[in-house]
Amino acid sequence: MTTGLNRKLVLLDRSVAFVQIDPADRLAGALMIRQPGVVATLVDGFEMMWARGRDLNEPPLTAVEHQVLQALALYDKDETAARAVNISLRKFRTHVAELMNRLGAGNRFQAALLAKERGWI
Repeated sequence: MTTGLNRKLVLLDRSVAFVQIDPADRLAGALMIRQPGVVATLVDGFEMMWARGRDLNEPPLTAVEHQVLQALALYDKDETAARAVNISLRKFRTHVAELMNRLGAGNRFQAALLAKERGWI
């Protein structure tokens, strides 16, 4: 949640952007931007925020899930990762399977990449 004022942004065909001049005064107008580099930067920023967004109904990661993800990224063997998290190998693998399902990942490598994209690790 943010307490600051947010500027409105409209992107058209990745070639034109309109940015609200004064977030406190909606009648102040908008700045039209056509410079390709500036528009591309605004598009990249929007897409990055969109990708990091999450469904509000999605529960946050537990501390153990976060540790499992970090261990998954750091260690190449489940046994070593489970020891680092201080849980059994079976429980570690259960957490990995649940996280892969939650992320929609087909394999562990993809799960680590998707978790990184979401800002989980």
